[in-house]
Amino acid sequence: MPLCSGDETSGPARTGHPSRYVPEMSIRYPRPLRPGDVIGVTAPSSGVEPELRPRLDFAVEGLRMDTPYDVPQPLLSWLDVTTLPQGATFTLSSPGVQGRNHWNWADNPRATEYTWTGTGTWRRHDGDGPVEVTGRLVGGCIETLCNLAGFFDAATAVLVGRTRAPDTRTLSQYDAVLDALGGLGVPLVVDVECGHVPPYLPLVNGALGRLQLDGEDGSLTQTLA
Repeated sequence: MPLCSGDETSGPARTGHPSRYVPEMSIRYPRPLRPGDVIGVTAPSSGVEPELRPRLDFAVEGLRMDTPYDVPQPLLSWLDVTTLPQGATFTLSSPGVQGRNHWNWADNPRATEYTWTGTGTWRRHDGDGPVEVTGRLVGGCIETLCNLAGFFDAATAVLVGRTRAPDTRTLSQYDAVLDALGGLGVPLVVDVECGHVPPYLPLVNGALGRLQLDGEDGSLTQTLA
């Protein structure tokens, strides 16, 4: 449920907007995972090349036992989050590192550690002031969401994931974010770990979120309620 700038973006809904923001709405969460539970994964694709089948087998093994990736602090893995009880609260912030996969999965299908090739943290792209907002987390692809009339009307902020997509001749990826969302008049927080560049910050669709950002110090608290 991350989303934006060609990647993913997630935005809490604006408080005090009676026609769209419904904090009293009941969110139904499944019970925490237990040993023996069956997890169904739907991933339409063109298939897996034979030389990458060992990596797929290892990923499935990771689903059965634990996440196949080591997660940098202070992030949590998806397994840490899916086993939390209803009503639980957890706070995440940027680990300050980023990178891309340099593994050769055919030669090393059981790799578990990323090579961090850069640094960076969350930052506000539409201005310089501190941010403190709350609301429901709702995620999706920016190209899709911008075509849904009124989707951002109740937003209090938009979280924008990192992207590997190249700039165009006339717009950088950051400029494109500002061009598409700058008119909302809400904070636009970019370089959040919710895009296609590792590491990955788990966001729970429908969770109550509290976003705080002051300079390079940021945190996102999620409550499963």
